[in-house]
Formats: sequence, C-alpha cells, structure tokens
Amino acid sequence: MFAKDLESSSTVSSVISELMDYGLNERQARLYVSLIMNGPMKLSEVAYKNSLHLMQAYRTLKKLIELGLVESSFEKPAIFFAKKPKEGINLLLDDIQENFEKVALWLNSLSFLCLALIYVLVCC
Repeated sequence: MFAKDLESSSTVSSVISELMDYGLNERQARLYVSLIMNGPMKLSEVAYKNSLHLMQAYRTLKKLIELGLVESSFEKPAIFFAKKPKEGINLLLDDIQENFEKVALWLNSLSFLCLALIYVLVCC
C-alpha cells in the first residue's frame, strides 16, 4: 500500500528529504525507500537498483540495520528488507528524543559549571 503511494518521483524525493530531516543521510534514505518500494532484495540487487558499488550498499545497509530500519535474513545470500514505514519513523523519532534528552542533560551540567565558575570568580 505505502509503496504504491511512492510512485511519483516528486513523492519519492519528498519522502527522502523527510527521512533526511529525521537524521538519515541521503544514501540511507534512498536505500530505505528503495527497499520499501521494491520489497526484499539481495545485496547485489540493492546495489544495482541504487547505482552503488557493493561495498557502498553493504555499509549503508549495515547502518540501516543498526538503526533498526532494515533487517536481513540468515540465508546465503542474505535478503534485506525494510521495516514498515511507521515503525521506521518511530525508531528515528525515538533516537531524536534520546539525543535531545542527552543534550538537555549536557546543557544543565554546563549551566551548573558556569554558575560555579561565576561564583569562584566573584568570591575570589
């Protein structure tokens, strides 16, 4: 159903752009969308359909697997498939939320250090 909605190139471009807004680089976004549109594929098929060298495709798929957006089979050769778009977006949003919380903690620590430095400078 979702893959049929991606038929036009302007729609594909806007989806890729949106995925990049969520933190993917262009190659990662293109491969993820390609797997959604084409279904499960072998590494060689992913590389061919996206005009990539095998190692470029492999590294990108490996990163997408680490992000939880893609899974692979255990058979030889491995078959790669995308998780459902809703699941994928939720995973990306969870990563953004986690990073935001880390930055917020870092900013709190920084502001405390600044206050401590001001106190030392004023009192000494």
